Amino acid sequence: MKKTLTNLIVTAAFIIISAVVMAQGGEAPYVGSAHDYSVTPGNGSNGLSWQVDGAETGTGFMINSGQTESTVNITWMQAGTYMLTVTETDANSCSTTKQLEVNVSSAFEVSITGPEMACNSAADTANAANNITSVDYVIKMTTGVSTWSPNWEVAFTVSGGTGSPSIEDVNVSGVSLTDTGGGSYSLTGLSSTSGNGTVTVTVDVAGDAFSLLTSVFTITSAKELQYNTTDTDGGDWGATATINPIPNTSAIQTD
Repeated sequence: MKKTLTNLIVTAAFIIISAVVMAQGGEAPYVGSAHDYSVTPGNGSNGLSWQVDGAETGTGFMINSGQTESTVNITWMQAGTYMLTVTETDANSCSTTKQLEVNVSSAFEVSITGPEMACNSAADTANAANNITSVDYVIKMTTGVSTWSPNWEVAFTVSGGTGSPSIEDVNVSGVSLTDTGGGSYSLTGLSSTSGNGTVTVTVDVAGDAFSLLTSVFTITSAKELQYNTTDTDGGDWGATATINPIPNTSAIQTD
């Protein structure tokens, strides 16, 4: 009877925890995210053991802490379906085993698109050697889950390319922009609803109005802070703005 009651307690506790995990994303996490999983043991003096099946440790997942505790923290490293198992064993070697299927996806994505090719603004042809043109880069954030509003953090660098222009200023509206030095910046407090969001970064590029200029924007890291989820796909993290020269027309002459 005592063993049956213990099993019922553990079962009820695991059902409650599973519901919480589902609401928070731990049952369907993204690659790169870290999540807590926990149970309430039938007896605090019993031994607990956690195991993950579906891939090799260090390749598909990493158990960060708590492998013999009531709470375990796991980082998911590869997309796939895993079986999370916890076993509680008492002093008589009687045990209860509970399982939770975890479906890991790689839908978390941060990307950058550059501005359309533009002409130099020619705002000050009297100072053509240091004329300033503003260009817009758009950072796009997607999760594929419409019921989740993530807490994003994106770090990036901006530098001059062709024509050796200088970066005079970097601006963004509605979010926190931190200049970390050396052409590096960090964005936090990014707007994101229904799992998606965009932010426009305006860069002021200064250079010769009569020369071809480019500026290079590179995302260096992208993370969702709630579950420490990183986007490791850097294939769409770079964009280049091309600023075409204006014709170098001479001053009007007269007879």
